[in-house]
Amino acid sequence: MDEDIRKSVMKALLDRGESIWRFKSHWYKCACGYSFFIGECGRPMEVAECPGCRAHIGGQDLGVA
Repeated sequence: MDEDIRKSVMKALLDRGESIWRFKSHWYKCACGYSFFIGECGRPMEVAECPGCRAHIGGQDLGVA
């Protein structure tokens, strides 16, 4: 995720009154450098595919992949 998109996501969350995204632990980076955000508690519940390199990102049952 490039910095412009990341800032847009943060602004949208702030506009909705959400402040949980401010916690640094909710932002993660794939090995290729792609940034992604995990909401709620900030720990992953499912595995997804990185749009940058197609590696698995996220995790299952609150554990990082």
